[in-house]
Amino acid sequence: MLDLDKGVLKLRYICHAEVLIPRWVYDRIREGGDIVFAMLGLKDGIPAVMFVAEKSVEPYKPESLLPVDVNSWKHGVVWALIKDGRIVSEGRERPNLRFIDNLYKKSVRLEKLHGRLVRIGVSCDRLDAEARYTKSKLYRYLRDYPQWLANKIVRKALKHKSKVVIDRALEESWRDLLEEGLTRSEAKIQMAGVRRFIKILETQLRWHGVPYEFRRLPSRVCPNCEIEMEKLPGRRMKCPRCGLEEDRDKIPILWALKLY
Repeated sequence: MLDLDKGVLKLRYICHAEVLIPRWVYDRIREGGDIVFAMLGLKDGIPAVMFVAEKSVEPYKPESLLPVDVNSWKHGVVWALIKDGRIVSEGRERPNLRFIDNLYKKSVRLEKLHGRLVRIGVSCDRLDAEARYTKSKLYRYLRDYPQWLANKIVRKALKHKSKVVIDRALEESWRDLLEEGLTRSEAKIQMAGVRRFIKILETQLRWHGVPYEFRRLPSRVCPNCEIEMEKLPGRRMKCPRCGLEEDRDKIPILWALKLY
């Protein structure tokens, strides 16, 4: 039973248990949603609850375009707001890469040190606990950032009544990281949570009735001449025919401007 007045989920049939209802449940209800399923259980020995909400909504008629080019965290998620055939605003979103890198290197260093101590017969529970905490802190950050970023893009789409076009070239982003000299472990960190971001973004777009579609937008083909562009240092591309020179991650935005 959901007791929304007291803010608790109550289980009475099997045992007597209560769990606080998260604040986001009330947010979904205020947005016009209905809670259609709830489950109470244990996660790591702590009571945990899961809710599923549904809402019927008709997509609005778009008045602008919001293309979103999804890359690894290293190169960021690039977006642009297009109105009346021109780019009104644009940006690149990515997490704190220095913070991620420091946590990752610290967790690896602590795990290696703990492993060496264990091999020589020295027990160090405090070191093991610190390594686990550091890795947990990294994973929490990589888990929460996609949620925050998806919320930001959806709010922008709602504000301007935009249609969202998502370019998700994840395999290409993975190859780029390896070509840039990152190890597979480092590349995994840079891609961690990117698929989660796309899933959360799609779920929230559907929830709010934002029209969207997935579409491949080229990043190496000139939007003017439609021929292969030449690579320049610093992830810049140049068309050998018309001379267009642009950041590689901006080219999908120019393609969206042309196609729509």
